[in-house]
Amino acid sequence: LYRIPEHLVTKKRLAFEYMNIQKQFSVDIVKKALVQMKIDFGAEPVSDQCKQVVHQIVLILATSVDENSDGTTLLPDTSFVLHEAQKLVYNDTPWCPAEQSLIFVHSSISRMIAEKLGVRSVRNERVELYCTK
Repeated sequence: LYRIPEHLVTKKRLAFEYMNIQKQFSVDIVKKALVQMKIDFGAEPVSDQCKQVVHQIVLILATSVDENSDGTTLLPDTSFVLHEAQKLVYNDTPWCPAEQSLIFVHSSISRMIAEKLGVRSVRNERVELYCTK
């Protein structure tokens, strides 16, 4: 997913329109790139060549995701396997022992970005657990 340079768009607009090349991509199309990576890699870690692409897509989504976008966002876990953001947690209590059942979001994703994209906080999970008891 690349944005066409502006000087090419203005000079070659008719050719790009004829070939159906987009000037920009919607959030849903960007999310579909992660879905295709999930299909390609399944339960295996994303390849080293794709890790940088995943990071760039996450940054794009963090700055442009809104309530109207379709579907869920896929993010990498600590091993760089892609999961639905809602199934991941951000470790904001590293001093506490981790539960085996939790899947942590990759440490390269900041807490702010993780929360914006739907990752749950370990602290919030624990508070909810204790409040329901």
